[in-house]
Amino acid sequence: MIIEIPENYPEFVKRVLRDDIAKREENDPVRKAYELANEMHKGARRGKAEDSQEYITHPLSTYDLVRRCVDTNMPERDVIFAASLLHDGIEDYKPQGIEGEAAREAARVKVREKFSDNNEFKNSLLVILEELTNPIEYKDEGGKKIDKPQWQIDHIAKASHEAKLVKICDQTTNLMSFIDENLPEWSPEKAMPYIKKADDVTQSAYESAEKTNSLYPAICKAHAMFKRVKETVSEAKKGFPIARFHVDLLESSAVKKDR
Repeated sequence: MIIEIPENYPEFVKRVLRDDIAKREENDPVRKAYELANEMHKGARRGKAEDSQEYITHPLSTYDLVRRCVDTNMPERDVIFAASLLHDGIEDYKPQGIEGEAAREAARVKVREKFSDNNEFKNSLLVILEELTNPIEYKDEGGKKIDKPQWQIDHIAKASHEAKLVKICDQTTNLMSFIDENLPEWSPEKAMPYIKKADDVTQSAYESAEKTNSLYPAICKAHAMFKRVKETVSEAKKGFPIARFHVDLLESSAVKKDR
């Protein structure tokens, strides 16, 4: 399968596809995860306008940050990479005529089928994806309804370190949308609560990470990236060239390039 790279993708996303994903073997689990994510998010966009960026650019950006945080010698890194590409897949997959929990189960079936040749990888991936999937209804452990931000804060604190890392990078790429001139502009009234929620969720993931865990250094790098993005966003530098900003992040001392 030839990987197409649309011209309207941000430059750093095109580099991820050209220099990484497209160079992987067809049976490579990271490439397969991208193919499945592309299928699950087909037609979805990061704005209401027809010419808005395709949604797949978000998981690709998340993956790019994750891969630059994880040590090259970590044996289980491919499952983390696959999870970063598919982190919204179960929640957002919308097959025609299927909704709610039935749509989510259809997404799980697709994951099982895509990775049917490697049961250990498939099972590990599904565990992480479930941790990264928001529920249909937000409830605490006692069954009482709570708001989404509080659920996410509580949930990520108890999640695996793999999920914590992906979540921090996910929140970082979400905040980067505020300074991307190619995406719709957010009003301050809408942006500020979102920034606070992202900060609270990310801080919960970071503070609950165990220093003895092998992923702790990666989580620290991801958290440092998030703080840089938050500072830029909070200064309201709307229109800052996102491609340049992304490169600056990756070349900073806080981030270790993977490939």
